[in-house]
Amino acid sequence: MVSLLGSTLGAEALRLFASIRTGKDVSANKPHPEVYRLVLSDLDLNGLECLCIEDSRNGLLAARAAGMRTVITPSQFTCHENFSGADLILRNLALPWSSPEFHPFHLLDGPVG
Repeated sequence: MVSLLGSTLGAEALRLFASIRTGKDVSANKPHPEVYRLVLSDLDLNGLECLCIEDSRNGLLAARAAGMRTVITPSQFTCHENFSGADLILRNLALPWSSPEFHPFHLLDGPVG
C-alpha cells in the first residue's frame, strides 16, 4: 500500500494522510475491524465521523463492524461478492455526483454525506 501510494501519487504522497495502516499493523485481518479501529484511534474519531471506501466483502464487514458508513467500488476480482449492508455501491470513483453519466449500482439511503 505504501509503495503503491508513492509510485502512483509521488514521493510526497504519504504526507497527505494523517494515518496509514495495513495488515502488518494488526494481529487480525479483515473482516475483523482491528485495522479500522486502529486508524480511528490514530485520528481520535469514531466510526460515525468517517466514511470508508472499500472494494471487497471482507472490507465492508470490517468497516461496518467499526461503525463506519461504507461506499463500495467493486473490482474485477470482487464484483461477484455480496455487498448487502453497504451504504452505496459505485461502479468507480471517477465520475462526480453531478455527472450525467453517474449511475450507481445501488443506493440505499441516498447520497452519503
